[in-house]
Amino acid sequence: MNNNYIKKVDGKIIALYSPIEQVGKSVLTSILGAYYSFVLKNKKILILTNDFSCDCFSYLIKNEYERNLLSELYTLSKTSNLDLNKFSLYTKSISANLDILYNASDKNLKENLNTQIKNILNIAKGVYDYIFLDLDSNLQYSKEILKLSDFYFYLINQNYKQINSIDKKLDYLKDIYAKRTIIINKFDKEYTHLNESIIKKIFKTKGIYNDFFIIPSSKFIDKACMQNSLFEYLNDEFKYDSNDFLPYIDEMKDYMYFLILNGSKDNTYKSFLDFKNIFKISPNKKTNNKKTS
Repeated sequence: MNNNYIKKVDGKIIALYSPIEQVGKSVLTSILGAYYSFVLKNKKILILTNDFSCDCFSYLIKNEYERNLLSELYTLSKTSNLDLNKFSLYTKSISANLDILYNASDKNLKENLNTQIKNILNIAKGVYDYIFLDLDSNLQYSKEILKLSDFYFYLINQNYKQINSIDKKLDYLKDIYAKRTIIINKFDKEYTHLNESIIKKIFKTKGIYNDFFIIPSSKFIDKACMQNSLFEYLNDEFKYDSNDFLPYIDEMKDYMYFLILNGSKDNTYKSFLDFKNIFKISPNKKTNNKKTS
C-alpha cells in the first residue's frame, strides 16, 4: 500500500442509515462516495457496506471481482488479525482515490458483525480521509457502528406512515450523539397529498424543523444503476460540467462539506445557509462539448 495514504489524523466517517429497506440508501452512498472522489482528488475515499441486502459495488461498476475475499477479511477482523497489508488486499479500487469494500451477501458473516466492522474501521480511518458507510436496516447490526460516525444521514421515503412515525423511530437513536440530517429520498413533486409544505408541518409537530433534505427521483441515476454504470455516468456528468449534474444533491453535498470542514456542532439547516458559500464546491468547468448520441 502506498505510504502516502497513511495519515496521523483519523478519517471522517459519514454513515447512511434507514430502518426501511429499498429506500435508496446504497445508491445514495455510492453517489456521495463517487462525487467526493471527483471533487477531492487529493483525498482517499472508501465506501464500506455492512448492508447485506444490497451491494454498492454493483451499482458503481460492472463487478468482475471475486466475492469470496470479503469472507476472509471479516474472519481476520473478527480475530483482530488485520493489518494494513492484509486490508489492502480486499479494498477494490474504482478510481485513483476511491475504494470499496463490498458485502458478500453472506448472512453468516453477521455473527459478531459490530466487532468486525469496528476492527475494519480502525484500520480504514488511518488510511482514508472520508469513509462512506452504508448500514444495514437492522439496528442490531448498525447502532454501535452509528455511534462511531462523525455524522449520519437518516433516510425515509415520501410515505405518510414513515414520516408520521419518524419521531418514534428516531427515539431509538437518541443515545447517538453524532450530527444527523434527515433525507426524504425519491421525492415526487407531483404527489401533492404529501408535498414539502405538508411534511414540514408534520415534522414541526414532532420538533423537527429545518433538519432535513428532499431528494427527487432521477431516471438517469436509476438507469445507470440498472446498467451497473453509475460511476461512469457520474464521471461523465462531472467531466463536462453538465447543467444536469446531480442538481438534486447540490445542497446536500455542500451541507456535508460544511460539516466536515467546519466541524460545527450546530446541525441546523439555518447555520448551513449562513456558511454554505464559504465552503461551496463545484466541478471544474470544461470547455469541451459533450458528445451527443
